[in-house]
Formats: sequence, C-alpha cells, structure tokens
Amino acid sequence: MVRAATVLTIAAGGLSGGAAFAGPATSPVVVTCGEVITTSITVADNLTCPGNALSIGADDVTLDLGGHTIRGGGSGVGVQIVDDNPQISGVTVTNGTIAHFGSAIQLSNADGATFSALLLTNDSGVAAPVIDTGRFPISKGLVISDTRVLHTQGNVIFAQLNVGAVTVTHSQIAGGAVFFSQSVGPTFTGDSFSNTTVTFNIEGDTTVTGSTFVNSPVVNDGFGFGNDVFQGNTFSAADTALTLADVANQQVTGNTFANNDIGVAISDSPGDTVSGNSFSHNRTAGVYFVDSGPMPHGTLTVSANKATTNGDSPDGATDPGGLPVEGGIYLYTLHGGASITNNHTAHDGGYGIYALPPTPGSPANTSSGNVSVSDFARCYPLNLCTYQ
Repeated sequence: MVRAATVLTIAAGGLSGGAAFAGPATSPVVVTCGEVITTSITVADNLTCPGNALSIGADDVTLDLGGHTIRGGGSGVGVQIVDDNPQISGVTVTNGTIAHFGSAIQLSNADGATFSALLLTNDSGVAAPVIDTGRFPISKGLVISDTRVLHTQGNVIFAQLNVGAVTVTHSQIAGGAVFFSQSVGPTFTGDSFSNTTVTFNIEGDTTVTGSTFVNSPVVNDGFGFGNDVFQGNTFSAADTALTLADVANQQVTGNTFANNDIGVAISDSPGDTVSGNSFSHNRTAGVYFVDSGPMPHGTLTVSANKATTNGDSPDGATDPGGLPVEGGIYLYTLHGGASITNNHTAHDGGYGIYALPPTPGSPANTSSGNVSVSDFARCYPLNLCTYQ
C-alpha cells in the first residue's frame, strides 16, 4: 500500500518555520518554501522561493529532488542543514537543480553530509559561496559527487578552519573559486575545473588525482602541513598551472602540463618530488624551482620527467640572480640538495635543464641519466645531461 507522508504544520517564518515531515515518504511530496525536512522524501515538483527554501533538521535524511529545480529570487539559501547541537549526521541531498540563491547549500556542524547528482548555479550576482560551510562549529566528512557547479560569481566552496575530510569526486566546476584554509585532508578525484581558481592555504594531506584543470590555476601555499599529492592530473591554459610555496614533502607525479606559461612553480618547499610528469609547450618553463629562503631545505627530487618544446615564448621573468627563466626544467638551487635524474628534454627554448650550482657549504646537487635532445642552450652545468 502506498502511504503519503504525514505533514505537521508549525509556525511559519524563516528556516525554522513551515512544515516538518514525520514518517517515511513512499510517494513524491509537494514541498513549500520554509519547510523543515525531518524524514527522507522525494520532491514532487519544482519550487520557487523569494528567500530561503528548505532546511533539513534530523539525522539520516535523504532529500531527493526527483530531478526538479529549487529556484531562488537572487538571495537566501536553497537547502540548509540546520545548525544544531548535537550535530546532524548522515544527510544526503541528490538528483536535481538548485539555482539563483545567494548560496545553493549551507551547512554547519554537520557530520557525513553527501551532495550528489546536483546542478548548482549561483547566477544571482551575489558573491556568496555556492556551498557554504559557515565558520563554526566544525563540519566533517563532506562528500560532493557527480555534481556540476556552473557560472558562480563568488566562491564555489569556502572552507576555513571548520571543515574536515572533504571529498569531491567526478564533479564539474566552472567559474568562481575553491578555497580551503586550515582544514585537513581535502580529496579531489576525477573532477573537471574550468575558468576557476583552487587555493589550499595552510593545508595538509591534500590529494588531487585524475582531474582536469583548464585555465584553473592551483595554489598550495602558506606554510601548510605538507604531505600533499598531485597525481595523474592534466593542467592547461593557465599562467602558472600549479604553485607550491612554503609547503613540505609534496608529491607531483604522473601529471601532464601543456600550454601554460609555467607548468609547476615551486618555492622554498623542502623535500618535494616532481617525477614522471610531461611538460610540453609551456611558454616560459615546464618547471621553475626557487630555493632562496633562509629555512633549512630538504632534497628536491626531479626525476623521469619529459620536457618538450617549452620556453619558446618566455614572459620575461628572471630568477633571483637576474637571469631569464626559460626552458624545460629550471632549478634555482641556491642551497642545493637537488637530485636530478633520468629526465628527458627535447627542443626546449633556453635550457633543457638548468640547475644553479649551490653556494659553498651547501649540499651538492646530484644528477644522472638526464638526456637532452636539440634544446637551444643544452643543459647547465653542461655535464648535467648527455646529448643526442
């Protein structure tokens, strides 16, 4: 027997008013603006709200939009997970469109929320985060999967001090900005970014794999906790595609950097590894490393990379010593300690590999197995490479 959800009417006004759903819903339910959802439902039709739309006020609730659209009037929140104590856990919002609000989704003090199969558009002109994690208290275990965020005016995700263990998988982000600061362990897998920016500020254990970045620079900086992994991604059409600054022990492996100004720019980051990447047609350089600060530096490992036809249209940048940055792999190793092995460079403008000899008393750079083919200035020092 099909049984409709029981609807309990409570005082209207804001996200705490409207109707609360009690009992399981076995058929689509018509919702109205301002309702608090306390049991799993499937939405029956489209909804337009001039302010806030729906909120979720109980654990283990699934809000299935049923392929429908919740549309705002240019402000407010589409779906909010109510800030409660104890925190709300196990919420899922899925299968629909949330558009034209200040923020499509807002959550605070939520545990294990999942947003999947959604189209989120902040086309209202309000520079609010599409997914707003608030500030305090802490939300954790946020999962965003198979979701598209398009045409945002502000931040796509703004997560600062208050979010742990965010996972974004197989999602598309176009426009706006993704910003994480002082949170732990964001993970991006199989995602697509275009015309956006991604910033990890004072982060740790960040993992980005199998994702595509088109005109979408990634910046990882600010004395982060380190141990970050960028693996198997494609970066293209950016000024500097990946910037790593003042963060230790990062792994940049198996990525493709093509048609940027600079592929990877690294500064004062001890113990980083750049290995097995492909760099091609980056106008100034495939890799640009600067080791100039007073902090102790671990070994930079640059190994088994391929750099082809980089440095053909340099932007005029110079290293701290005043020399032009130009070529496949350009390493300003003032304090030394770089391991440069088994890289293959070909047809690069400037140098195939440039590695500044360290200052006296600093650890020596070590090299072996590097091959240069028809690079304009070959390698420096000359014995850094063999030539074909």
